[in-house]
Amino acid sequence: MSLGSARNGSVLRFEAWGEIDMQELQRNWGTDEGRARAVWGYLEELQNIAVVELSHREQRVVTVTLLIDAGGLTTRHAKLVGPLQTASVF
Repeated sequence: MSLGSARNGSVLRFEAWGEIDMQELQRNWGTDEGRARAVWGYLEELQNIAVVELSHREQRVVTVTLLIDAGGLTTRHAKLVGPLQTASVF
């Protein structure tokens, strides 16, 4: 995940889902889907806190644009998408 900002001050979030190394992910996380959901939830919450703080600082509502690069996705990746969508607040 990469974060950046647009000219208007909005937050840009880029995720290259096809770049996820599924073997490495399974080796480090096993099949613990609950743990992955928890970590994803924490990342979402950190982003939300940052957006709220930026909005207060800018005295306007700061928006987030999520860009997902799906190039390179495989059926192994597809199994991961479900839990990520469930945990996502967007």
